[in-house]
Amino acid sequence: MSLLRPCAAVFALLAAVAPTLPAQTAAVQDLPLTAEQRQQLVGVYSVAPPDAQAPAARVRVFEQDGALLAAFNDNAPTRLLSQGDNVFRPEAAADFEVAFTLVDGRARKVSITSPGGVMTGVLVETAPDAIPPFVSPTSGPLYDEIARLDAALFDAAFVACDAQKWDAFLADDVEFYHDRGGFTQGRAVKAPADCPREQGVARRLVEGSLEVFPIQGYGAVERGTHCFLQQGGATPGIAQFVHLWAKGDDGWKVARILSFDHRPDSAGLCPKP
Repeated sequence: MSLLRPCAAVFALLAAVAPTLPAQTAAVQDLPLTAEQRQQLVGVYSVAPPDAQAPAARVRVFEQDGALLAAFNDNAPTRLLSQGDNVFRPEAAADFEVAFTLVDGRARKVSITSPGGVMTGVLVETAPDAIPPFVSPTSGPLYDEIARLDAALFDAAFVACDAQKWDAFLADDVEFYHDRGGFTQGRAVKAPADCPREQGVARRLVEGSLEVFPIQGYGAVERGTHCFLQQGGATPGIAQFVHLWAKGDDGWKVARILSFDHRPDSAGLCPKP
């Protein structure tokens, strides 16, 4: 279903209470907006259909890469093309018109005019990050930062074999779930007792497996597949992992660790030692 096109039943009701608007034939303009102008409109709006028995719809307006976007209920987002005076046309539905009413520098009301009629709504959430922008899980600043932390964390455990460095990465209430070792918590979560470097063991990521996802207002989730290479040509071990990273005043800390699916690398996914 296209953005800003709710179910057919809703617009059948709209058609019954409002006249049909003329079809839009001219190309839709998109006037430039400042960042401040976009932020005035960001938020979540509750829009009431004409039928009082029908549930209200939610229109989510957010900013991404310098553009203003909107999503109607659970539909995919589309750009809002500025027509001036806080009036917009959705890129995916140019015959619709979305108009905002500002009060004290903040949009408080919205009206959506379609060929079938008009719906009106009010702002219910004002947070600028009501809809977080899409972040690629395999590239970008957050990915680079967590990838760097991942490398430093395992360097402390597998190369430097430095317990203090390892502990500095962990939250005080860290929880560690291991498919073979079970559950440990807090300061009981320790780096390997025998220095892996001295045992000829190296940890390597499977190429392309690392993914990082933002957790709004908290931090990030990291997941991937890593290998444990051994000198002497033995079959490497392979496992999956998930780290929950919390970002606080003292920087990034690992709050939860899941390490599971440990097995020999019979599929040959691991890099060569």
